Amino acid sequence: MGIKERKERERIRYRNEIIDAAEELFFKKGINQTTMDNIASMAEISKTTLYSHFKSKDELIYAVHVRGEEMFFEITMSAFNSIKDTKAAIKGFLTAIISYHKQYPDYFEMSYYVTANNIKVDSKNVDLLKEEEHQDIVLNKWIELFERGKKEGIVRKDVKPINIGIIVWIQLSSFLIMSNIHAEEINRQFGITKDQLIEDYYELFFNGIFIS
Repeated sequence: MGIKERKERERIRYRNEIIDAAEELFFKKGINQTTMDNIASMAEISKTTLYSHFKSKDELIYAVHVRGEEMFFEITMSAFNSIKDTKAAIKGFLTAIISYHKQYPDYFEMSYYVTANNIKVDSKNVDLLKEEEHQDIVLNKWIELFERGKKEGIVRKDVKPINIGIIVWIQLSSFLIMSNIHAEEINRQFGITKDQLIEDYYELFFNGIFIS
């Protein structure tokens, strides 16, 4: 192995160790309560070394967020590729969001935090580029499903896949966050479980896009 390759491997190792430290602190201590000093201490490196890899706390927040997005990508693509029936595949996409939320609640909330707080990074940021690549793949699959549904005569002709995709992500993500906070209160007051609400969401969604 040459010097250049060794340095690159070392750089990647340091970077991953820093993200590991940031992730642990964000999830245990809270994002707003975690400082760059905390992260440097956890990673056992100097602040100079930390800032040589990440220019700001926002970059670290985004790096942890993209780790979760990679897991979401794998779950989503598995749903898309394992189901042949169009209607079932669309439902499978929604189920993938719920599955991701159940399996990785900390990552899910991190993604919600990034969106809600409009966290931005440089346009050439490696994590941003990776996320955009995955988003393009998922979006193209989503559009492909809806176009297939239109040809099969099961999806309304006026439905716009991109619009629906954005609406679903915002609605369902917000619903899952809020239902976690208020699940016990809703169940106690109305006798409705979170799973029942999800089924009702499916029904409303399907009634809006599919031809009876």
